[in-house]
Amino acid sequence: MRENSKKQKRGRPKKVDRNEILRVAIDSYWTEGIQAISLNEICRRTKTAKPGLYREFASEDGLMRAALEQYQDEVLSPLHHHLLSSLTLEEITQKLVTIMNSNTERPQGCLFVKMKEAEDQLGEQTKQALRQCHQTSLEMYRQVAEKLIKNKSIASHLSPILASKYLNTQINNASALLARGENIQDVEMLLTLSFRALLR
Repeated sequence: MRENSKKQKRGRPKKVDRNEILRVAIDSYWTEGIQAISLNEICRRTKTAKPGLYREFASEDGLMRAALEQYQDEVLSPLHHHLLSSLTLEEITQKLVTIMNSNTERPQGCLFVKMKEAEDQLGEQTKQALRQCHQTSLEMYRQVAEKLIKNKSIASHLSPILASKYLNTQINNASALLARGENIQDVEMLLTLSFRALLR
């Protein structure tokens, strides 16, 4: 009886720190790209045994999905909140540039955009999370567009849906440029120029 108790104690799995794994996964995917980071590397960086990681996230796809959802809560949702309070395109540009410059410890660009660019390499759970994240962003940009049209900050003949798709595309492009190392002042100028198309 005592012998069995000792064996069970030795075999007891080490507790997995879900928050630490997600933090490392987000930083790694965001900084280096999902193509460069294997599940084994996440295990090594977090000192987590692969069976423990599988018990927590079920699969690499489950880990990526959870990382994207956490990123949306921590990064994209606050960004959306700031943009929803904007009244003009100039305010949107200023807020975007401020946020891009506000935390030098974070990687440049956007994890969502990086994952979107590598979508063909993702599992179905992560693809579904990407689609949900995209729809959430479009809905937020639609609300922004409606406010800008109401305030006559952009052309009134534009539909909010079309304007939301345009805003989403331009902001994602700016994030991709930053991730590739473009100068932030150049990205700010490109955003300003692209937003002017909405004034016509």
